[in-house]
Amino acid sequence: AKTADDMISRGEFAVYTAKMYHIGENLESDKIYFTDIDTDSAYMSSIHFLVESGVVSLDDERCFRPNETITGYEAVKMMAAITGYGAYAMNKGGYPLGYLSAARSSGIIDGSFSDHPLNFYEAVKLIADTLMAPTYEMVGFSENSIRYSAAENKTLLENNFKIAFEEGKVTDINCFAFSGNSVDDGQFRMNGNV
Repeated sequence: AKTADDMISRGEFAVYTAKMYHIGENLESDKIYFTDIDTDSAYMSSIHFLVESGVVSLDDERCFRPNETITGYEAVKMMAAITGYGAYAMNKGGYPLGYLSAARSSGIIDGSFSDHPLNFYEAVKLIADTLMAPTYEMVGFSENSIRYSAAENKTLLENNFKIAFEEGKVTDINCFAFSGNSVDDGQFRMNGNV
């Protein structure tokens, strides 16, 4: 099991990122995108899915370096891309500054963010913040342009896991009716709603 200070490899982070799409590790793919990933690698199907989804880019060397520690900028690039901010990031200068700008504007990161090796705690926080950030979607196009917009009510957490985030006060849980109104087993009341 990982501890908060353990470093995260690029391959591990790719697996975590693919799982944000509710994708398992056993995807079938007959394409070889990177020369440094064995076909029997635990990372291969996740990395291939991310390449095919546009989250991971191919470089001229076609090396992913799955066992190297992922850096903050590399992880932010993947998180901005998975939420649909790739085009926005490219308009803002691409990697890394455009992706940092996209991640800031979406709420994935706040303030300054350094390019240091990412530990497990930082990776989990970045993933959690990404799951709750608004996705960026195409809202229109014309002959000369495409328009995108942040979808305030759409997140990866809701789109891919059908979990809505809401802040509020829980007043009743199963047999504990703090407000005096009971609810059925398996239900709860928050902000007056069951």
